[in-house]
Amino acid sequence: MDGLVEELSRDLFEGNRSKVEARLKGQASGGQEFWLLAASTEDYDTRQELLQRVASFRTQPYARLAEDILEREARYAAEMAQLPGWQQWLLSRRRLLVGLALAIVMICALVLVGGAILGI
Repeated sequence: MDGLVEELSRDLFEGNRSKVEARLKGQASGGQEFWLLAASTEDYDTRQELLQRVASFRTQPYARLAEDILEREARYAAEMAQLPGWQQWLLSRRRLLVGLALAIVMICALVLVGGAILGI
């Protein structure tokens, strides 16, 4: 299997994803094969599943790398689920901001009405 892994690694390096996927689909049995299959697939969910399989092979050289990728993907998904900092700031202070906006409108109205009354 080492010769096949080496050949498929070369194919993947050359950009032949479909060839790697076709050769390993349903035949992958070890961490390196699952790693190559994960690298060759374009489907996010399938890739995540394959990386979890790679991580389950604790003694394989790519297991720790697969765990790192899965952790980074989880952190990224959590960050994307949160609002940006400026939006969080605005939402936490929306009462104050609405009050300030109303106060500004009231001051402008008083200035306009007062100017009209005084003839300014």
